[in-house]
Amino acid sequence: MGSLELLSLDELERSLASAIRLGALVVYWHHGLSQFRHMNKDDENTMWREELKLLRSHWRDGRITSVTTGPPLNIDGVNLYPMEVMMKDLECYAYMLIRRQGDFDDVKKTPYLFRSEKTRDRVKAWVTK
Repeated sequence: MGSLELLSLDELERSLASAIRLGALVVYWHHGLSQFRHMNKDDENTMWREELKLLRSHWRDGRITSVTTGPPLNIDGVNLYPMEVMMKDLECYAYMLIRRQGDFDDVKKTPYLFRSEKTRDRVKAWVTK
């Protein structure tokens, strides 16, 4: 699932807007569920720490091949700052759609969308050190 023909830009943007309204600090694409998931302040000390450890582990063992930052996305009047994670053998058509540029290179990137550019940059530095 998560292939281009099963995704709707409108539904993806509604999902992101809903996460923003619910106080998301970070929104990310969950490949297993083929949907955007989010974490808020309450998740900081539990799920988020585990997700960060997993990302760092995948970076170190080579399952993640690249971590970059992308230009902000404006969803429902709120800027989200992407950390773009390239993972071996995983594609994310949802990211290509929400980028709205039709660039198939975006399919190679799994987005982690942050409410704060500073937090995004700190997370990227930590994951890749």
